[in-house]
This record gives sequence, structure tokens and C-alpha cells, in this order.
Amino acid sequence: MNKKNLSDIISNTGGQLLTITIIIILFGSLNLLMPIEVTGIGAILATLTLSYVLIQHRLTEKRHHMIIMIIWPVLMGCLLAWGGWRVWAGKLDLVSYLFVLPMALVFFQLLSTIPFAFYQNHTAMDKWSPSESLPTVSVLIPAYNEEAYISRTIESLLITAYPENKLEIIVIDDGSTDDTYQKARSYSSDRVRVFRKENGGKYSALNYGVMLSDSEVIVTIDADSIVGSNAIKDIVEPLQADSNVGAVASDVQILNQNNHITKMQALEYSVGINLIRRMFDWFSGVPVVPGCLGAFRRSALEEVSNYDPDTLTEDYDLTLKVLKAGYDVRASTALVYTEAPDTWRSLYKQRIRWYRGNVETHLKHSTVIFKPEYDILHTVTLPLRMVTMTIGPLTTGLVIFTIAITIAGGSIYSVISIFTVFIMINAFSTLLALQFKGNGFSLIMYTVALSTLYKLFRDVVTIQSVVDVLLRSNLSWTSPTRIRNREK
Repeated sequence: MNKKNLSDIISNTGGQLLTITIIIILFGSLNLLMPIEVTGIGAILATLTLSYVLIQHRLTEKRHHMIIMIIWPVLMGCLLAWGGWRVWAGKLDLVSYLFVLPMALVFFQLLSTIPFAFYQNHTAMDKWSPSESLPTVSVLIPAYNEEAYISRTIESLLITAYPENKLEIIVIDDGSTDDTYQKARSYSSDRVRVFRKENGGKYSALNYGVMLSDSEVIVTIDADSIVGSNAIKDIVEPLQADSNVGAVASDVQILNQNNHITKMQALEYSVGINLIRRMFDWFSGVPVVPGCLGAFRRSALEEVSNYDPDTLTEDYDLTLKVLKAGYDVRASTALVYTEAPDTWRSLYKQRIRWYRGNVETHLKHSTVIFKPEYDILHTVTLPLRMVTMTIGPLTTGLVIFTIAITIAGGSIYSVISIFTVFIMINAFSTLLALQFKGNGFSLIMYTVALSTLYKLFRDVVTIQSVVDVLLRSNLSWTSPTRIRNREK
């Protein structure tokens, strides 16, 4: 059987159902490796958390909202206390009990992604039915020292499948010190307008571009990205089909999958985008419209006063503002290809800015957690994002501590067995995400690295970011070294 036929078989609905069945069987096998109390408490905690999200999403009356906010933590606390009592009574060993939180997190990640992602994959994500003619679009390209990339970005937009009379391209050079402005100026025409301003940061360049445009839809794209041939049409369609959609996220792909670091990021994007984003799209509450390609309804931007300067992740901050304004934020199949950092140093520079910006944005919008009037942002989007950022590093620390204690006690076999099952669960979850995408199956070989080394790297950077933001230390803009700039 050739590779094409194999991909065709495992990409269909039957293959997806088979993969989900295997994941369920693997979870069941954990009962053979760990005490039933541990898997049971983990499963119940995950179920309670998901139930809380779903029930809160359906409640609008503040009185009921407050009751649920009190009941759920009490239930979880009682469950954890019961497990602690089992440890104190000598009926459950402490080392096993420390696996409760990691178990609950893995259960929750799968429970909150697989069913929704599977359902959403077979419904309306790429089946929008616009009823009117295509709207006018202004594509904004903020650029700072992007002379090696700006040409290919503009050229990819010039050949995109969108009516020429309804698409304008606006390049905003943000005080570059290289030839970015000159390179962009060479494309000046009725369709491409190029402007230059003093350096003020990406948010100011984007706001300047919004001011210069008058189209119904604003599309933003990073100056190092390349759009797919139908990307603009695909990202505009949800806005055209539903007047309550205020913003639309793209499908981000890694362009330079040429070493182990970039391939791990490609797998991270596939799992994060194709599973987690699909779940958020089911709720119409996608948390981030990425800067590399995103679309906004002009009226939504005007209502929230465009981009703010007070976080390092202006795209995340703006998306939450749009959600707070009552708009839906959806995902799309619009493809954009971006360059990933190809060294650990460059990756660190990218992620430290992202995670610091995430922490800043969470703090800025934290009051949403206590305000049910914000609907999906209050019940699903922001809580899940905050939980992922805080519980992830804590879980990693617990796992490392537990493994160290277990090995010191001579129980190496049990550690290897549990670790193997967890890796297999991650591998099949990854396979499911790749099935939704329909290609890139070779990336599954990076599952172990993504679940161990890469996760540890991300968790350490996350912890540093939290500390930096709380201490307000060194919150400058950090960018990875561009490959083409490095090669000049």
C-alpha cells in the first residue's frame, strides 16, 4: 500500500473514530498501572471542570451564576480532601496521589477538545454560505526591518484570489533602518500603498493603517508571512455570512520545516490549532486572532478603539476586547505560512515575548472571570487560557518530582509503564489532529520530544514570564533573529 492510500484511509471519518477509540482504551489501561482512586479522582475533576464550563455557558442570571461558582470549588475541594484522607489513612501512597493533577489535566484536555473538535470538523467550519457580494478589504502590513521578506509577502497578496477592485494593500513602514521602505515602494500602484512613520511599535503601525483605510474589513498580516491563494476570501467569508462575527483567525502553518526545532513547532501548531482552536470555534470564542493573518470587521475595531499599547501581545489583547464587546470570533481555513525560529535562542526570544504578553493580557482582562455578562469570554475562553498557562507548569513540576521519588524508591518499572501510556495517548491525540489536517503525518515522530523536552522548555519560559510581569522587570520587545537577515 503506498503512502497516498494510507493517508486517504487514516484521514477519513472511520480513521478518526478508530483513533478516538484507541485513546479511550489507553485511558482504560491506566487503571492497570495506577490505583483506581487516582484515575477516578482525575477523571471526576476533569468532568466537573468541563461541566462547570458548559453549565456556566448556559446560565445568564447572576444569582445562578454565583451559586455555581461556589458549588463547584467546594465539590472539587471535597474530592481532593477525600484523596488526601486516603493518603493519611495509609490506604493510598503519596507518590501515586501526586499523579492526580496531571491525570486530571490530561483527561480535561482530551474531554474538552476531541468531542468538540470532531463535531466541528464535520459541521460548519469551512462551509460558510455568504449571501452577499464580497466586501471591500484593506490588508495592513506593519513592517520593521523586513527588507528580506517584504517583497514575497506583497507578491503573495497580489496573486490571491480576490476581486482586484475590492482589495487594497497598505504597507506601513514603522521607521525601519534598512531598505524595507524602498523595497515596498517598488510595488506602489493603485492596489498597493506604502507609508512611512516614525518607529512607535507594531500596535501604532496597525492603528496608523486602520486610519488610512476605509474598507469594510481590515485584514492584518505580518511582513514575514505568505498567504495561501484563497486565504483572503476564506478569512472574509465568516464575516460576510454572519453579522455577529467580529473577527476571524487563520490557519497558521510553519513554512521552514527544515530542522528538529521547526518541526516540533509545526507539530505544536497542528495540535494547538487543529484541536484546541476547533473547540474554541465551536463556542464562537477563538481566543487569539494571530497577527500573521487575521480579519476584523471595521465596526468591531472602531467599537473597541483599535489596538492598545499596554501589552506585548497586541493580537491577543485585541481579540479579547472584541469578545468583550459581544462579537463572535471564529476560525477559518485561510492558510498563512510563517517562518518559525530555527534555533533555541531565537525560539526563546519569541516565546518570552508571547508569554509575557499573555500574562499582561490576562491581568488586564482578569475581571472578566467575575462578570457573567461577558458570556463565552467569561465562561470558556479566558478561564481555559488562564488554566492552561498556570496548571501546565505546575503539573510538569509535580510529574518531575513524582518520577524522582519513584525512581529513588526503586519503582523504575512503574514509571516507565505510566510514562509509556501517557506518550501513547499524546501520540494518538496528535494523530487525530493530523487527520483533521490531512497531511504531515511524519511529524508524529516528534510526539515524545513535544511532550517532554519542548513542554519543559515552554513551562520554564512561562514561569519566567509570570515572574517578570509581576516584578515589572525587562518587559521589552524581543524578536527572534530572522533567518534571511542572519544569512545576509
